[in-house]
Amino acid sequence: MKVSEIEYKRVEAEAVEKILKSAAGEIKDALSADKVLEARERAVKAIEEFSTYSALSYMRYTINTADEFYCGEKEYYDEAEPRIQTAVLEYNRAMLASPFRKELEEKLSPVLFRDMEVSCKAVSPEIVPEMIEENKIITEYSDLMASLEFEFRGETMPRTVLSKYFSEDDRETRKEAYFAMGRGFLKVRDKLDDIFDRLVKVRTKMAVKLGYRSFTELGYYRMGRLCYDEKMVSSFRENVKRDIVPAVAKLKTENALRMGIKDFKM
Repeated sequence: MKVSEIEYKRVEAEAVEKILKSAAGEIKDALSADKVLEARERAVKAIEEFSTYSALSYMRYTINTADEFYCGEKEYYDEAEPRIQTAVLEYNRAMLASPFRKELEEKLSPVLFRDMEVSCKAVSPEIVPEMIEENKIITEYSDLMASLEFEFRGETMPRTVLSKYFSEDDRETRKEAYFAMGRGFLKVRDKLDDIFDRLVKVRTKMAVKLGYRSFTELGYYRMGRLCYDEKMVSSFRENVKRDIVPAVAKLKTENALRMGIKDFKM
């Protein structure tokens, strides 16, 4: 079956919240690991259904951001998803606090519980208003980017069409295409600046509310980072700058000389 053939339906957030809260209560009161697993199965099924149709709605929205129906669905999920995340938080906390955790880790996976621990650090009922605002700002940005049109060689085209000229063999064509994109962005720079400003502020507000020094720390938890942290990434970037970049530059320069290109540009 093709994605386009999947029948779409809106999943009601209230019903999912009810299932997750019920599962969390059952997990807390469970007298065995098997009872925990039974409750978990119902919770996972509800989460999967919500995530599936939310993703399907988003995909169809991105195909045509002017589609009134899926614009409405996008607005619905922008507000519903933070609520579901807080319900998932309650479920995760119940799983983590279960007296049968060791047995559950053996039956499921220790990594699953580590992921739950990280997820709990990224969400809180306290920041639901900011999460909703963040989703709306991101949607505003998506709508703006989808509406942009660029003038290139006498034609008006969206960025998706303009981008095919970025990889043309002719250097002047590539340069002209990039300049066309730049001119298009300059027309809406005030809107882009405003969106960026509001997004930074709302994300900073969330981080501060959760007790983090900046959104960077919160961002790593939101991405589910388990095996590396901010310091390790910083070290990796320095290694790339010191070792990889010079090696690649040297290789490309040598290739250019062999190809007879004198005015080589990276």
